[in-house]
Amino acid sequence: KHLQLRRFFVKIKDTNHSSLKLFKEKLGFVQCAYAECFGEYELECKCENSELMMEWVERRYGKLLCAKKKKSVMVGNDADGEG
Repeated sequence: KHLQLRRFFVKIKDTNHSSLKLFKEKLGFVQCAYAECFGEYELECKCENSELMMEWVERRYGKLLCAKKKKSVMVGNDADGEG
């Protein structure tokens, strides 16, 4: 059974340029708020329903997991940690 998630959000300090770039450019999050008193942005990824959110997660994180697996194979590691 899946959670009925339709929104992910993050809060990132305005001085943390690397994380802002990652979430905006690589993961497709959009800015939805800015708290000047804390100096932080709120970014979100929103979908109309939980099925679309699951598709989004699989598309985004499936690519990351595949890239990690390929890198692991390239350095000689296998699933049970023996190289």
